[in-house]
Amino acid sequence: MYYTVNNWNLGVGNISVVGVSSSSLFIVGDSHEIQLSSLFDTPPESFIVGSGTNNREEEIIDHDATND
Repeated sequence: MYYTVNNWNLGVGNISVVGVSSSSLFIVGDSHEIQLSSLFDTPPESFIVGSGTNNREEEIIDHDATND
């Protein structure tokens, strides 16, 4: 993606930052090039995909009840 931003006569008087997320970019001024990247470090087998996640919750509850 290529785009051009022109900030002619940009004046900043005061900046207040309330919160910052784990992925943030805050720039005041000129920037010739910005490179954005991301990493996905969670293994795929740690995700439960689908609409049947409630059934898994019931299985865990039933399993705990039989161990008593």
